[in-house]
Amino acid sequence: MKLPDHITSPTPLFDMWHAWAKDCAPRYNAELTMLSAICTFGCIMGRRYEGPTGLRANTYAMVLALTGAGKDVVKRMGQTLMRSVNRDDCIGASKWGSDSGMIMEISRSKEIIWFADEFSSYLHMWRNPQCSGYMNNIKIM
Repeated sequence: MKLPDHITSPTPLFDMWHAWAKDCAPRYNAELTMLSAICTFGCIMGRRYEGPTGLRANTYAMVLALTGAGKDVVKRMGQTLMRSVNRDDCIGASKWGSDSGMIMEISRSKEIIWFADEFSSYLHMWRNPQCSGYMNNIKIM
């Protein structure tokens, strides 16, 4: 089911992001493009916005898409935008090796975006009873 345009592109900024994706993606996907925009824009804006209870938002987005669905293009778009606005320090690792590595990245920058791929390998690893402690701790971070 395709979401309507007013949901995937609610503002002119999102319109520009979609136009960019259409220009570079061999397979344009409006929903995937919208999610990459939300995460990237949210990281750039930072954690300065808070609700009435003082809680600050953390954006988590996970996309399940087949090989060749266009995940790499929107991932590269996010990385390119972050670099072009001098927020390279907010780009996290694309793969996680341990919980201490994640903690180190978070301590470097309050805003961080991880463009991780192949998340299913982590899910399989965490279900394995022999999963190492340092990898298992990633899921509770």
